[in-house]
Amino acid sequence: MKILKIVSVAALIGFASVAMAQTAPGLVVSVSSPASVATGNARTLATISLSAGSSGAVLTKLPLSMGYAAQTGSITSAAPLSNCKLTNATGTTLNTGSNAIGPSLGSQDITVTFDQAINIAAGSNAVLNLVCDVPGTIPNGSAVAVAIF
Repeated sequence: MKILKIVSVAALIGFASVAMAQTAPGLVVSVSSPASVATGNARTLATISLSAGSSGAVLTKLPLSMGYAAQTGSITSAAPLSNCKLTNATGTTLNTGSNAIGPSLGSQDITVTFDQAINIAAGSNAVLNLVCDVPGTIPNGSAVAVAIF
């Protein structure tokens, strides 16, 4: 079984300063991931927790940055990941049709547009998962990094 290492995840975000069609002042973002995932379909690469402030938040988009390094350690723009999507805590895909990511994803910055706005009530949170297919053709020990900016 081949393994894709997840070398870093980060939340580099200040939604109040991002010029997007969303209202999210006071939104706190944290990102976590497993240390590695095996190849296969629908592998969770990152879990994104969004905590709303006292006024709540409405999200229509989420900016992501992906970095991929083959086993040699060199960053490449090759697209080793496919069928990437954001899902909610129950597994429902939040970006389908014209909002889908892809068909493949390598080292790049993207903005995910949600099919419907995500409303986070004041004082509550939402959990999203970045899920991708990880092909068996990747070199064992390759790595991916995910950031939200």
